[in-house]
Amino acid sequence: MRMNSVALGTLIYFLGIDAICGLKVCPYLRKNSSGITNRPVLIPGFEKCGTTELFHILNSTGCFKTGKKKELKFLNRFCVSERTRVKKKLRSTHYRHCPNVTKCSQLSDYLHCWPNDPVAPPLDGTPAYSHTILLHQNKLVSAATELQYLTSSSSSIWLLRNPVERTISSYYFFRVRNHYVKCTLERKVQQEIEFLQGNRFLTQLFLKPPEEITPKNMTLAWARLRRNFREFGYKKYSKYCPATPEIIIGSFYLPMLVHWVSSLKGARHMFLCSESFFSDPEYIAAEYIEPFVFQSKKIPNFKQIENNIISFKPDLSNKGKYNRDEGNEIKCILQCFFAPFTANLFKWLIFLQTYGNVEVYPSISEFGWSSARICNCNFSAHSQWSE
Repeated sequence: MRMNSVALGTLIYFLGIDAICGLKVCPYLRKNSSGITNRPVLIPGFEKCGTTELFHILNSTGCFKTGKKKELKFLNRFCVSERTRVKKKLRSTHYRHCPNVTKCSQLSDYLHCWPNDPVAPPLDGTPAYSHTILLHQNKLVSAATELQYLTSSSSSIWLLRNPVERTISSYYFFRVRNHYVKCTLERKVQQEIEFLQGNRFLTQLFLKPPEEITPKNMTLAWARLRRNFREFGYKKYSKYCPATPEIIIGSFYLPMLVHWVSSLKGARHMFLCSESFFSDPEYIAAEYIEPFVFQSKKIPNFKQIENNIISFKPDLSNKGKYNRDEGNEIKCILQCFFAPFTANLFKWLIFLQTYGNVEVYPSISEFGWSSARICNCNFSAHSQWSE
C-alpha cells in the first residue's frame, strides 16, 4: 500500500504511531481519557438480534477492554443468584466468567471482570441481561436492578430485530443445540400463542400506551407471564415442546426495555434497529455507536486507511443457519400476532426519548417491520393449527 507524506502525517496525528505499528487504536481515548474506565458499556439485548457481531466490531476498534468471555453473565448468574440466595453449590458454577470475583456488593466487584486497563471503558456483551427479570418474594430482581445497585453511570446498546425474524431465528438456534426433533416450529409457535391467548389479561397489558400503565406494572405482568409458562403453561399447550426457549414471549421487547430504562434513570441507552445495523455494521458502529458511548462528535479515524494497515477480521458473528424463505404461512401468523404489540412498542420508544437519556436509530418510521411482509390478518390464530 502506498501513501503520500501528507496522508501519512494526518494518519499519525489522529491515530498515533501505534496504528502504523499494527496495533488497535481508538481516537476517542485520546480525547476522553478520564472517568470512563468506571462506566460499563453493556449490550444487554436482544439475543439473536446481532449482539455477537456488534460485540466483536466494538472490540476490534481498540476503544474497549473485554473480559475473559464475551458474555460475562455477572449481573444475572452472579449478582441475581447472590440476591436470591441460591444454594452455594449451584452458585459456584456462576463464577467461571469472572474468576477474580467473589462478591457482588459494589462497582469494584463488577470491574474485576476486566483487566486493569487505565484508559478504556469495560464492555459486557451479555444479551441474557434483557430477560433476567425474576419474581423473588413478589419483588422484581433483575440484571437492571443489580446494575443500578452497583453504579448509576453506564451505557447500554440494544439491538431490536423484527420480532417475526427473531422468533424464528431463536427457534432454530436452540433446536440445533438441544435437538428438539418433535418440537417443530409450527408446534412451538402454536404452544406459545395459545398460552398467551389463554392469559389474555396479562398479555393485553403490553398493548397499553405510556399514559395508561407504569413500567413496573408492565414488567410485573411479563415476569408473571413467563413464570406461569415455565411452571405449568407449556405442558398444557404442547406435549412435544419444552418451556424454554420462549421464542415469542422472549420477543416481547417492550416490558424488558421499559424496565431497563426506568430502573437505570442515570444511565444512557441506545436502541438500534437490527436490520439497519446488518446493512453496514462497521459504518453504524463508527458513525453512531462509538460517538454515543463516548458522548462525542464523530472523530475522523480514517477507517478505510486503518483497515488497510490492520488485517481484520474473521467472521465472528453468530448468524443463524436456516432458510429464511421457508415457513411463509408461519411468518404471516407471527406478523399478524405481533402487529399490535409492535405498534405499541413504537409509541413507547417515542415516549422514552423524552427522558433525555435515550437515543433511537434510525427514526421509528424507518424500522420498516410492519411493511416487511404483506399478510391477510383476518383470521383466528386457533384455526390455523392442527396437531
